[in-house]
Amino acid sequence: MATNAKMSASHSIRGGINLATKEDFVRQLADLRDGKIEELLVEPDNFMAFQQAYRESSFRSQIEGQAGRGGQIHYRFKTD
Repeated sequence: MATNAKMSASHSIRGGINLATKEDFVRQLADLRDGKIEELLVEPDNFMAFQQAYRESSFRSQIEGQAGRGGQIHYRFKTD
């Protein structure tokens, strides 16, 4: 069952900067694919960790991103 949930990837704090890990993004990408979340919001400080998880994803061709303000990127799973 799909929800309207959005997930921001800035929840762990290291050295005063919010950073997510590659493993966080592996889980969040799976949640995106499974319809548990509708959108994944990636902040600029988290992009490199996201990129590592994204490159290893077997379903990355089904994920599309849209640039937002301030360097944020909104990722959604294509259902078509």
